[in-house]
Amino acid sequence: MPVWLQSIAALLCIGSSFAIRSRTPSYVTSRKATSLDSAINGTQPSSNNASSLNETRIFCSGTSFGWDLRITSCLDALFQFDSTQDVANFGSRDRGSFDVPLPARSLSGENKALLKLLSACADKVEADGNCALTIDISGAVVDQASWKDIRSAADELIFNCVTRAQPSEGGLATSLGRHRHLSITVTAYTPHVRCDRPRGFAPQDCGEICHDVGLTSYKVKLLHEGAGPGDLTVPYVVQPALQDCIYTVDVAGAEDWESTYHIWEAMVALDDMCARFGEVGTAYGLGPLQYSH
Repeated sequence: MPVWLQSIAALLCIGSSFAIRSRTPSYVTSRKATSLDSAINGTQPSSNNASSLNETRIFCSGTSFGWDLRITSCLDALFQFDSTQDVANFGSRDRGSFDVPLPARSLSGENKALLKLLSACADKVEADGNCALTIDISGAVVDQASWKDIRSAADELIFNCVTRAQPSEGGLATSLGRHRHLSITVTAYTPHVRCDRPRGFAPQDCGEICHDVGLTSYKVKLLHEGAGPGDLTVPYVVQPALQDCIYTVDVAGAEDWESTYHIWEAMVALDDMCARFGEVGTAYGLGPLQYSH
């Protein structure tokens, strides 16, 4: 049985869409002004960590990464990054065990405290899933960076592409890490997720399970009967030891196909939009037949 099946989670499916508009992509370099992260936390960027913002390049393109991102959504995704200043090993999840298996992703949800801080609080804020931040690596298996510099680079990316651009758009920050192999993207996202709040269900962090999923671009066959090598017999249920998170993969029809990468995206959406607020959830519409759950 494929390794990734050992840690798959929650009634899955997701869909994403990008509004394609005509606009010339823009390149910017890291600004020197105080960042949103620094302004909110009362700190200034440090130049002594494993990575530096001096050589970071930022590329904004709504055509490539999506349009109409909301600043509060992107800041909520940013605030889910590790809050320490520790230096960590960021490495490809299919090539070994690292502090941060890549790609790593956070998705926007409900953050009333942040909205109050920004004087934009609403009585009821939905977990919108509008904005995704993804850390990845290219040209190497592993690189080192401090979480402080990762947050600062993501903040720069949000400032240039989401806050300053009109209309707001997604983008890419490159040349991060000690050896410049890390990157961060901010993308518009349209999840198909339903969250429900059952009685007695406490907020959960199910993200560790998402970290263990091996990601592939090819599609796995999901079916109820007659699964062959590499196929997945559904429903497939996992409840990791010492955790209250229960994850299930299923299909509404006889069979369907989907890549483990898209299943992983759905897992992150369920964790960031539902579980961390004490809710259970369903992500739906995965697979070309849209039968996966």
